[in-house]
Amino acid sequence: MSLSETLANRLFLAACVLTVPLVILVFGRDQWFQADEWFVLARPDGFPQVFEPNAGTHWVMWPRLLYAALWPVVGMHSYWPYQVPNVVLHVVAVAMLRVVMRRSGVGPWLATAAATPMLLFGAGPQAIIFGFQVGFTGSLAWSMVQLVAADHDDPSRRRLVLALAAGLLAVTSSGVGVVTTVMVGLGLFLRWGWRRAAFQAVPPVVLYGVWAAVQQVQSTVDRKPTVDQIIRWVRVSVASTFTAISHFEVLGWLLAVLIIVGLVLAFGPGRDMSWADLRHQWAIPAAMFVTIFLFSVNTALGRFYEGDTGAQTGRYLYLQAFLLLPLVARCAQEISRRWPVTTPVLAMVLLLPVPFNLKGFDSDFLRTYAAQRSYVLTTAVRMPFARDVPRSVHPVPDKYDGPGLNIGFLLDAQRAGRLEPSTIPLTPMVVNEFRLRLGFSESHGVTLEDLATCEKLLEPTVITPAVGDELAFTGPFVASTVDEAGDRSSAHVWFVPADNGSLFTTFLPDLRIEVKPATADRVSICTVK
Repeated sequence: MSLSETLANRLFLAACVLTVPLVILVFGRDQWFQADEWFVLARPDGFPQVFEPNAGTHWVMWPRLLYAALWPVVGMHSYWPYQVPNVVLHVVAVAMLRVVMRRSGVGPWLATAAATPMLLFGAGPQAIIFGFQVGFTGSLAWSMVQLVAADHDDPSRRRLVLALAAGLLAVTSSGVGVVTTVMVGLGLFLRWGWRRAAFQAVPPVVLYGVWAAVQQVQSTVDRKPTVDQIIRWVRVSVASTFTAISHFEVLGWLLAVLIIVGLVLAFGPGRDMSWADLRHQWAIPAAMFVTIFLFSVNTALGRFYEGDTGAQTGRYLYLQAFLLLPLVARCAQEISRRWPVTTPVLAMVLLLPVPFNLKGFDSDFLRTYAAQRSYVLTTAVRMPFARDVPRSVHPVPDKYDGPGLNIGFLLDAQRAGRLEPSTIPLTPMVVNEFRLRLGFSESHGVTLEDLATCEKLLEPTVITPAVGDELAFTGPFVASTVDEAGDRSSAHVWFVPADNGSLFTTFLPDLRIEVKPATADRVSICTVK
C-alpha cells in the first residue's frame, strides 16, 4: 500500500470517527422523540410487538427490540442514547460505500472524496439525527455489509452465511430492506452470476413475503397513482438527488455531464478495457443506480399524494444519493484514468458542496418542534388536574404521534422514573394552556351521520362548554383560553381533526375557549346527535 493510499484511508477513517460525536453533540443535540417512536414506546398493550407492521408495510422488528432495551434504562431522560445506534449504522453504511467504490476500481482519493459527503449529508438530516431512522438507515447499512461480505473473489461458506444474516437483518429493520436486498441481488448477479445472487437475495425476500402474508400487510393508501404521477415523482426525485449531492444546481448538471462523459469513455468507441474488466468494475455501481429508480417508483406508489414535496423528502434523497455516488465515483475515475491531471479538480467538485450542505442540519423547525414536544409532555404531568381527566386524553393533539401518547402513559412513565418533569415556572398562562390541552380533548373521528347542526367557523368565537359537552369540528382550528374580558389567557394550541371531523369532549370545568379557523371556509363547529 502506497503512502498516498494510506493517507487517504486514514483521513477517511478519521472523518468516520468524528462523525458520531459531531452528530450527537452538535447537529442532533436539540432533537427529541417524535411520531413513529411514540407508536413503539407508548403502547397500551406494552411493547415490543416485533411482528406488527409499522406505517403500513414496514417490518421494524430490530428497531422495536432496540427501543425495548433502551426504554427501561433511559426512559425519556435523554434522547442521545436512542440516536447513537442509528448514527453508528449510518457511518458503517458510508464506510461500506467507500469499500464498494474501491472494489469498483475507484482510486483512494476519489473514493474518499465521493464517500465523505454522505457522512454529514445535510440534504437528508432526518436519516442521520433521528433515532428511529435506525430502521431505514439500518436496512441500508445491513444490505451494504451483506454486499461487501458476499462480493469476494473466493468467499468461504462462513462468509456467505454471515452475509446472508446481514441481509435478514435488513428486511427486518424496515421495508426499505426489500429494495436494498434487490440491489444486493442485482449487483451480485451482474458481477458473479445467479447462484451467489440467489443465495443472498432470495431468502430475505421470501422471509419478508411470508411475514407480509401472515400479517396481511396492506398499504395505508386506498387509491393508486396514475402513470403520470409516478413519472413526475421519479423525475422530481432523481433531479433533486443530483441537487442534494451538489447543493448548487450548476454542480448538479456538472455531475450529470461527468456521468455521461465517464460512460462514453468506458463503453464508447475509445474503450480500452475488456468486457470482463468492465463487468467487474461497473456491475455494482450500475446495480445501485438502477435501484434508485426502483426505490423511487416504490415510494411513489405509497406517497404519490404528497406531490413534489414528498418526492424531495430528506431521507429519500439520502438513500438515492447513496445509491448514485458509486456511479459518479466510477465515472470520475474513468476521466481521471485518462487524464490524471483532472483528479484534484474532480475531488474538489465532489467535496465543494459539503460545507454548504451542513446548513441542512440547522433547522429552526426541527429544533422548535422538538423543544415544544418536550415542553408539553414533561409539563403536563405537573398539572394538579392531570389525574382528574381520563387517561386517554392527549396533551399533544397530533394523530401522527399514535394513540398511546396520552396523559396516562406520561403519568405512568413519571411514576416509573422514566420521565423527569419540567422545571419551568407554572405561570397562569402555562396552567391555562394545559387546562385547554387536558380539558378539551379530541375523542375520535365522526361521520356526517353523527352531526346534528353545524355552523361555519369564520371568525374567532368564544365557547364555554360544560363538563361532558361534546362538539365536533370539521377542519383545523386554533384555540386558546380567554378571560371574562375576552383577553387571551393562554398560548395557542393547534387542533387538526380527522378528515371528516372529530369529536371533542370537555373534561374540566370553567373553560372559556376562543376558537378560530386555521384555514378559511373549511371549518364548521357542530353539535352531535
